[in-house]
Amino acid sequence: MSQYATIAQLEAQGLPAAALSGISDDQKTAALVAASAEVDAFLRDRGPLPLTSADDPALVQRTIDIACYRLLARRGYNPEDPAHSVIRGGYEDAMAWGRDVAAGRVVLDVEYSTSTSGSAPEVAGPEDDAEMRGW
Repeated sequence: MSQYATIAQLEAQGLPAAALSGISDDQKTAALVAASAEVDAFLRDRGPLPLTSADDPALVQRTIDIACYRLLARRGYNPEDPAHSVIRGGYEDAMAWGRDVAAGRVVLDVEYSTSTSGSAPEVAGPEDDAEMRGW
C-alpha cells in the first residue's frame, strides 16, 4: 500500500488548519492512502509498482490535492464557496496531471520497483501447445 505524502505535508500544503479540525490522523492517513491509490492507477502502465522512490514534488502535491478534495467532500462540499472551488480545481488539475502521466506526457522523477510481482502471469502461446501436451 503506497502513501506518497505525509500528514505533515497535508497540513502544510493542503487544507487550512480550520478545515482539518475534527479530522483524526487516522482519517488523514486513510485519505492519503486512498489518494495514493488513485495516483497508482495513473502510474501502473508506466512501470512496476510500488515505487521505490516517490520524492517528486509534483507527485506529492497531486496526492495532497486529491486527499484534500476527498476530505472536504466527506465534511461537506459547497460549490458556491470560493475556497471549496479552489480545492475542487486542485483535484481536477490532479486528475488532468494523472492522465498526462499515464499518457507519458509528464515524466516523474521516481524510481519504479524492480519487482514484477504485480505483472500479469505468463500464459503459454500456441507455439507451446504441442510441448505442453507432450506431442
